[in-house]
Amino acid sequence: MKNLDFRYVRAKNFLCFGPEGIEIDLTSYGNIILVRGKNKDILDDEGNASSNGVGKSSIPEILVYALYGKTIKKLTNDKIINLKVCKNLEVEIIWNNYRIVRSRKPNKLKLWESEDHIWDENNEKTRGSMTETQKAIQDIIGLSYETFVNTVIFRDNNSGCFLECDTPTKRQIIDNLLSLGSYREYSEKAKKIKNKYKEKINLISEQYSNILAQLNSCEIRINKIKQQEEEWKNNKEEELSELVNIIKTKTISLRNSNSGAALIKYNEAQEELKELKEKMSQLQSEIEQINKIKEKINKQLDEEVVKKAELDSVLKTAQANITNLSATISKNKKTISDYENKEGKKCPTCLGIVKKENYEHVIIESKNNINDEEAKLEAQKLIAEEKLALLVPINSKIKKLYEAVELASNKSLNNSKRITSVTFNMSRLSKINKPDADSDDKILNNDIESLKKQALAKKEETSPYTEISLLSVKEKEEKEIECKDKKTELEKSEQNLPYYEFWVKAFGDNGIRKFIIDGIIPALNSRISYWLQFLIDGKIKLEFNNEFDETISRVPTESESFDYHNLSGGERRRLNLAVSQAFAHIMTIDSGASSSILFLDEVTTNIDPLGVENVYNMIMQLSKNKKVFVTTHDRDLLESLGDCDSINLERKNEFTTFK
Repeated sequence: MKNLDFRYVRAKNFLCFGPEGIEIDLTSYGNIILVRGKNKDILDDEGNASSNGVGKSSIPEILVYALYGKTIKKLTNDKIINLKVCKNLEVEIIWNNYRIVRSRKPNKLKLWESEDHIWDENNEKTRGSMTETQKAIQDIIGLSYETFVNTVIFRDNNSGCFLECDTPTKRQIIDNLLSLGSYREYSEKAKKIKNKYKEKINLISEQYSNILAQLNSCEIRINKIKQQEEEWKNNKEEELSELVNIIKTKTISLRNSNSGAALIKYNEAQEELKELKEKMSQLQSEIEQINKIKEKINKQLDEEVVKKAELDSVLKTAQANITNLSATISKNKKTISDYENKEGKKCPTCLGIVKKENYEHVIIESKNNINDEEAKLEAQKLIAEEKLALLVPINSKIKKLYEAVELASNKSLNNSKRITSVTFNMSRLSKINKPDADSDDKILNNDIESLKKQALAKKEETSPYTEISLLSVKEKEEKEIECKDKKTELEKSEQNLPYYEFWVKAFGDNGIRKFIIDGIIPALNSRISYWLQFLIDGKIKLEFNNEFDETISRVPTESESFDYHNLSGGERRRLNLAVSQAFAHIMTIDSGASSSILFLDEVTTNIDPLGVENVYNMIMQLSKNKKVFVTTHDRDLLESLGDCDSINLERKNEFTTFK
């Protein structure tokens, strides 16, 4: 636990304190300090000075302003400086090993740290700006402004006390006291992000719906186009069928005469000739293409055959080398074996005994030869394996190329045969001469030819819906892709939404804030009960639930719980004091920092004499661990605190001084 031991307080031109100022060495006082005052600017009829308006409550203001740069009553900067002087405000405090001097006109904030309390430039910890220095001070203190004020000061009336506030205000107080405001900020930020994300999802969903509608519109349009195209085709087929029937009828009429029949035969021969010419042209074109392909294949075949010949040559050389090297190795091995078998025997040439030392050089030479030849043999085997491996795909490719050449040759031969047949038929049909028909047959024949041209035009006529249909299908395909992408985007966005909802809940009233509050409620209620033993002899019980709704009942219970506002002013005052000190205890635990001083301003307002005695008992209990500053007009409490140390203030000519 960090103990904040405040040792010295000084102020000049601050609030009611003028140029002479005030300074208090807290180490020279006991643990209960009665703050008294005389206002000589206000006298009664008998010439006695008033005790109000002296500035007793300004002492804690010095402390708070020095630490945080703002006052308990949240006064504007213009009202903080003594209105009569309006310049050179300065406050100073010393606690533990730290010293702060804050001034206005000019604005300055200085910080020192020294175990020996030597405040020079070597020990100065002032940062580059007042904001940075302020942050350093707050980090050292370990308490926020709200926490410090609510831990150290109990004000002179119930106004603003926790039990007097409505639910939203209570929630705000709890946030400030327990430093939960950041979590509420996080919650609000998470809500904004979640709402923004939901807006994004809604926008994507709307876009997806629009694309679906457009896709559906495309499908309807395509179906309609298909239907219209089908109707168009049916109409064309009917028109074509009608033309064909007319042609058939006229052809039958024309065939009834000899000259007409001959004319029909001639026309049919001409039509067939036309078809054969087109077929001839097609066959010749195919033969040209086949010949080009054959030429290309033969070129590839020649290249592969050359590669194969080169590989075969290298392979044969390697195989011959393998045979020769194997023979040489066998010969050397036989030489070694022969000499080793003759050792100790009679030499048939010199008739002497064969000894190892006489032939050992031959053995060594043979073994060296074997090693050299085996190395060469392995190299030749690797070459042979490599060339064989390369030959496999080449042989396969050559085989396929031969097959392709044969296939192309067969196609070319077949086409040549077909050309011969076509040539023969063209020759035959060319011999059919145009007959000299009579005028009626010529007119009828011309009608038939005209009708055939119309029929051919009908067949070749392109649908007016083809381009529209292609454009609609293309649009549909684009919309399907767009729809798929948008659906994927929507699904991914919806998958991420629970994460945002989690953080909203985590930082919300039912998340980490509730976890923290649930943890402190038992300790808070226990501490309230502890202080109520001193303040109301434990005859009233007050407990909070995790929503900070209070339940108040009498002990022993005479009736059901009752409302705070039905209590007397003195009872409410004591309950507020108990709640205040219970919260101070919780905040001390939560922050890990405890102040050495406590200010009780008019703590007994509206409390009867018996209650005053209880408050005195509480003050005595508090003073075991803190310096308790008490300001009061209550005669009973003044009498009880008569033997305590006092700070006497005097206001005269609108300035308060220390007496």
